Amino acid sequence: MKSIKRNKGFFFKQYDEPFQTPFDKLFDIFKELITHTSGDFDEAIDWLRQLDKEFKLTTPEYTIDDFIADLKNKGYIREKLETRWQWWFRYYLKVGKSFTTTCVRSDFWKDAKRKVRQS
Repeated sequence: MKSIKRNKGFFFKQYDEPFQTPFDKLFDIFKELITHTSGDFDEAIDWLRQLDKEFKLTTPEYTIDDFIADLKNKGYIREKLETRWQWWFRYYLKVGKSFTTTCVRSDFWKDAKRKVRQS
């Protein structure tokens, strides 16, 4: 009878991390954060900035602002310009039911824009 030699056991070696660009590393984290914030971009970026402070995720050559610029360049995000009605509706939601009484005032739009800028 022939004896068959088999490798028994496991072979362990040092883990070699695959190369990722700084964008890819931050993008993986950002995808998790955007999920946890229910799609709130500003909150996800705030969390990413805090994680960066604590864990040094970025370098002086590639910052969070560079990451945001890359997101825009690659089409993942875009700046949204509000129309007059969208702005009005957002203001209405902030002010609530007292909004209809403030509409009567002639300087309504000046006050409204000032209040939205302050918030």
